[in-house]
Amino acid sequence: MADAAEEEHITFAEAEADAGDGDGAQDAKLDPDDALEKAINDLQDVVDKDNEATTAGLSRTLREIPLEVQAVIGRAELSVAELNGLEKGTTIPLDSRVGDPIDIFVNGVRVATGQMQVSEEEPDRFAFKVTNVFA
Repeated sequence: MADAAEEEHITFAEAEADAGDGDGAQDAKLDPDDALEKAINDLQDVVDKDNEATTAGLSRTLREIPLEVQAVIGRAELSVAELNGLEKGTTIPLDSRVGDPIDIFVNGVRVATGQMQVSEEEPDRFAFKVTNVFA
């Protein structure tokens, strides 16, 4: 119990010494409330710096998570018999028309709509242009 009291006295004495003008002479004694406020502010600065570092690391980690993006151009309903009868060259009509917006899903969740277009980087591939993003 005496150790805790000694430690508190030393900490308070150090806080008083910090309140001096730097040449070893002490200014007016530091008020205990001021010492507590200073300690709280110092601790908050340390916590804020730790939080910034953690947030930056977490953001970096989150940006590297791979996501599956799907563009759904249309849907069709088939019976089991129709599905079983599919063969090479079979055409399946979709519920959408040329120029209709397409749904864009990220990991199975609809996040946007867009329009199909030819990829500028690879002209032999399709791409989509995002036209609406859902919050």
